[in-house]
Amino acid sequence: MAQYKVYDETAEVNLEAILSVVNCLKVGKDIRNKILLKHNIDINNGQWFKMQDWLNAFQEISEDLGEFNLFLTGKAVIETAMLPPMNSLEEALHSLNIGYHMNHKVNDQPAFNPETGQLLDGVGCYEVVSFDEENRKSVVQHTSPYPWKLVLGVITEFVSRFSPIGSEPNVVVDDSPEALELRKHDSYTFLISW
Repeated sequence: MAQYKVYDETAEVNLEAILSVVNCLKVGKDIRNKILLKHNIDINNGQWFKMQDWLNAFQEISEDLGEFNLFLTGKAVIETAMLPPMNSLEEALHSLNIGYHMNHKVNDQPAFNPETGQLLDGVGCYEVVSFDEENRKSVVQHTSPYPWKLVLGVITEFVSRFSPIGSEPNVVVDDSPEALELRKHDSYTFLISW
């Protein structure tokens, strides 16, 4: 496994998720659109796009425009992607995996089946490792070919939106030896407090 390389060549991502890269900032919107077009993603023509093309666009955005654009794109995902209903921070964090799968397909099948609750392999996943409401901390692990700065933006925005009023949300990447070992397998651990 490697960052920016799909796990399944048939994996696709929907337009709603892709719009986050276009809408994350007004500045540079034309440049990001050109990068998407260069990688066969025409937001005016299509609903589903190859995940590998999407990852290639992210890699170019990171290299040409900087990783901060990835973080901002991640923060914008909540505005455009298909997501389940959420009313609390705990619900939001547990919904990350379903929402992630709702925006992907594998072998031309939705990666999340709302009727059965089945999640297809081939695109990665989010896992809430722990959630401690009393001590206001949680650990989320994300495994996928997506860049970690993008995922940090997604989680940061979810935590900011759903943390209790008056709290001070914070999300950092775990740099412990165990977490560094997991990165060899495209898995990043995020430490959350609020």
